[in-house]
Amino acid sequence: MSVMPPFDEAAAVGNAPAANPGPSPQPSAPSDTHRGRLFRKYLLLILSLVTLVLLVSSGINLYFSYQENKAALASLQYEKAVAAASRIEQYVRQISQQLAYAALPQLDAADTEMRRVEFLKLLRQAPEITDIALLDVEGKERNAVSRLGMDVTGSARDRSDEPAFKLAKRGQPWYSPVYFRKETEPYMTVAIRSGGDKGPVTVAEVNLKFIWDVVSRIKVGQNQEGKGKAYVLDKAGNLVADPDIGLVLRKTNLGALEHVKDAVKTDNKSGEPAMISHDLSGTTVLTAVAPIAALEWRVFVEQPVSEVYARLNASIWRTGLLLVAGLAVSALAAGALARGMVRPIRTLDDGARRIGEGQLDQQIVIKTGDELEGLADQFNRMSAQLRESYAGLERKVEARTAEVTEALEYQTAISEVLRVISRSTTDVTPVFKAIMDSAQRLFGSYSAAVFRYDGKHLALVAQTNWSQQALDNAQRHYPGAPNPATLTGRIILSGQPQAIADTQADPHYDQTTALASQWRRMIGAPMLKDGVPVGVIVVAWPVPGPTPQRQTDLLKTFSDQAVIAIENVRLINETREALERQTATAEILRVISGSITDTQPVFDAIVQSCQRLFGGRSVNLLLASGQELVRAAISSHDELSMQQGIARWPLANDSVSGACVLTSKVLVVRDRDEVFADYPRTRELALAIGWRSALFVPLRHEDKAVGCIGILRATTGDFDAKEIALAQVFADQAVIAIHNARLFHEIQDKSRQLEVANR
Repeated sequence: MSVMPPFDEAAAVGNAPAANPGPSPQPSAPSDTHRGRLFRKYLLLILSLVTLVLLVSSGINLYFSYQENKAALASLQYEKAVAAASRIEQYVRQISQQLAYAALPQLDAADTEMRRVEFLKLLRQAPEITDIALLDVEGKERNAVSRLGMDVTGSARDRSDEPAFKLAKRGQPWYSPVYFRKETEPYMTVAIRSGGDKGPVTVAEVNLKFIWDVVSRIKVGQNQEGKGKAYVLDKAGNLVADPDIGLVLRKTNLGALEHVKDAVKTDNKSGEPAMISHDLSGTTVLTAVAPIAALEWRVFVEQPVSEVYARLNASIWRTGLLLVAGLAVSALAAGALARGMVRPIRTLDDGARRIGEGQLDQQIVIKTGDELEGLADQFNRMSAQLRESYAGLERKVEARTAEVTEALEYQTAISEVLRVISRSTTDVTPVFKAIMDSAQRLFGSYSAAVFRYDGKHLALVAQTNWSQQALDNAQRHYPGAPNPATLTGRIILSGQPQAIADTQADPHYDQTTALASQWRRMIGAPMLKDGVPVGVIVVAWPVPGPTPQRQTDLLKTFSDQAVIAIENVRLINETREALERQTATAEILRVISGSITDTQPVFDAIVQSCQRLFGGRSVNLLLASGQELVRAAISSHDELSMQQGIARWPLANDSVSGACVLTSKVLVVRDRDEVFADYPRTRELALAIGWRSALFVPLRHEDKAVGCIGILRATTGDFDAKEIALAQVFADQAVIAIHNARLFHEIQDKSRQLEVANR
């Protein structure tokens, strides 16, 4: 190794012994030749190493980057194809879903006119459907509606040999292969079987030309002016959808293209997400395919290679220019470093090694007056900062870890509640239990409870870990109006989350409740629907203390989830009730149409429907006969009520039913004890049948009541507006049956009179 230049005595590591002040022999200065040789050696060594590293690292990085970018572009192209296939499949499924709605067996099978109206609505809503027909269980055409031809009703054309009728299965649509009408427009047949496995089949002809609107909106490539596109081929390779609609109308077949052959040969199971191929015009493109299994279609996404790899090629050029610039800078930096790092570098290396070994109390002393001296000072400051950082680093890591763990637990709890909501669509009790369990586990609380609010009264609907004393105290207060001396009352009245650090120290809190429940710290959040409180969630601890804001935020999230669950259950129950009521009215109309001369089947159907829908103890249909009310039909849960009920009584205002008929008004009895004074005969009738609340609806005909329907319940309470409206519908249907029977008998009498006159 070349002779090193003399080491500067000012450059030394702290705590090193000082030199003796006595005279000492001075080493001779190195010659200029040796000085230049050492400089050239370090310069060439550094420059060679930097150049080699830059070339090798840049080459390796460029190679792998190129391969990774190619793979990423291929994967991106495949993802575009999958996305396009998903959009097209969703489009077809939406058409099938609309057809399924029109094919629901909610109409009478014999009512072809109403079915035809449903088909006309479908043609208006789905312009893709040009023809739709209903085939009965034998495959005969019952109804046919066409956008391009004449509508046909009751043609009875035998279509049982068609694949649409044979292959249609219950619960899933059947799709035919693509065919071209008039050799231009692509069509597909969709069939849906409703009811059972042998039920009727709804067949629709779908014009696939409208898929052009879907594929034309699919943008391939980041450049809006690019030539990339997505198109759809059927199993035979015919073009089903393409941004160029002219290719579709010309019934273009792309089965001869290389990528189409490869997709057919590998059955879309190739390991490569995309491949290089040529399009119809011979342009080299990067193409990817995604299948639509239900339709046996393939969605291809292609883009010219020049567009796909444009940015990649530009990146390669930039990398090359940066490499050349780096080499030039490296040459300059190597010369500067070779000059400055010969003498003090060992001192810096030794000091840095000691710092790396953990000796943070030593100092590096360099007196060169340049950047190396500043670097030594930076090392010294860094070691001091490291000493300070190590003191609190472990504590900070533990605190951060605890925060991250807590946040993860919160997110997991929220996800668990959402999972329970998705599974419990008809009952909110499991949701409330999941919320209370999560709150107790995450907050470490003693107990939790859920209250519902109907606008007037608060009611306890769920609780966990409450003592018997707390439950007894709750029974005295709930249901009840919101009380500002309790946490639930404060939350309902303010509509905001509330917290109490210590109930015994709160002068405005009900101390009886605090002592009975044995809780000190409390937190609650309102369940808000459109800004209006519908309930409260409360969590309590047996010891006092402050409430962190993150617990309040999480409890507010739980309350929002509870509102979602309540709304889901309400909507599902309302939908089910509406369907049951529609079914009941339709059933009564069917009985009316089938029993024109006899009203008794209609009356029996009405009281049975009321019994089922209103849940009453018994339902009576009463008719006015002279000065009496006669029971025409009755429905009850037990035979005893039916046998002990009074069959007829005077038509007078001393009974609720009589007053309903005489005044021709709807009368609601919330509690029978409240009306005994106004209707004394009601006591006798109520005790005979055993009801507590009732609804009486008059049977009005020509502004006069001819009878009434009495719905009797064993419990007290009001009837809501929906129940009253439904009862009025049943009353109107009973009047229709009475009027129909009367007209029929009058016509018979007139016919007999005419027959006698003719004789």
